Amino acid sequence: MMRIAITGGIGSGKTVITNYLEYLGFTIIDADVISREMTGPGGCAIERIIEVFGPDAASIENGLYRDYIRTLIFGNSKYKRQFEEIVTKSVIKAINRILRDYERSGKDVVFVAAPLLFEYGMQDDYDAVWLVVSDESTRVKRVSERDGLAIETIIRIIDSQLNDEEKGALATDIIDNNSTVNDLKIEVDALLEKYKLGT
Repeated sequence: MMRIAITGGIGSGKTVITNYLEYLGFTIIDADVISREMTGPGGCAIERIIEVFGPDAASIENGLYRDYIRTLIFGNSKYKRQFEEIVTKSVIKAINRILRDYERSGKDVVFVAAPLLFEYGMQDDYDAVWLVVSDESTRVKRVSERDGLAIETIIRIIDSQLNDEEKGALATDIIDNNSTVNDLKIEVDALLEKYKLGT
């Protein structure tokens, strides 16, 4: 089974690509979706988050209080590491478990959307890594419009991740997302052709 990771910083356009691949019939595992399930109401990570960060961080009924935890972890590297120990590592384990299940079921190819792929040194677990890149100003605008976050918060998140140059040195393919959605799809189609992938 071929495993292809799709990665890139916040607002780079990963979701547009995975939505397109899903439309074409490909199988997608999305780390962000798994993370939201784990930190949503009744999620498996909530009790531990409350234990470590207190009741201001989350509740069983409502899940993670994202604004609170975002302010907390991006202002303190110790808290950020603690949060990632609880959530990110659990997400990685879940992805690996799902991949094993797909492999046993005979899937030919699976795409994994993983924003922190390089930060956690997971690139060697994949046959190819597609890195989505976009200008920082474009990314900030997208995230601000999508999530309603303050520009300062978005920039702190961007600064907490590896930059595109560092990621580009580790990726097998780079997808430029500074133009239209149609141009982005054309780039994806070219990569599907390169890897001889069909549904």
